[in-house]
Amino acid sequence: MLENNLHPITTGEPTYWPTDRRKKPDVIDFCIVKGISVYQFKAESSFDLTSDHTPILITLNAIISKKDKPLTLCNAKTDWNLFKDSLNNQITCKIQLKTREEIETAIDIYHHHSKGCLGIYPRGAKLREHNALPNKY
Repeated sequence: MLENNLHPITTGEPTYWPTDRRKKPDVIDFCIVKGISVYQFKAESSFDLTSDHTPILITLNAIISKKDKPLTLCNAKTDWNLFKDSLNNQITCKIQLKTREEIETAIDIYHHHSKGCLGIYPRGAKLREHNALPNKY
């Protein structure tokens, strides 16, 4: 169910009450939703009927708040081998890391290039030409 983005909604309590004492109560009443958060639903047992099972009432909240997707640097289409190769081509290890400023500059350069590589390399993308790092770094 989870692979298809399907989620069960239930009261978490048995809904079937067998008359045969050898059988155990079980859940036979539930709801399946797709594309709506399970937190927007409320499941309640309805004890109004005389039956061997307890139906459930599913209530959908009237106000559904749409949340924006969080920003991410990568997704399922990111080609990690292409990213690694591109980053290796752009990053140089021939820089000094003796002072705090040199280390911070190297970190900034790494972050800049790693974000750039993630942003332009989905699977199937062609490798783009980039300028080498300036010699001043």
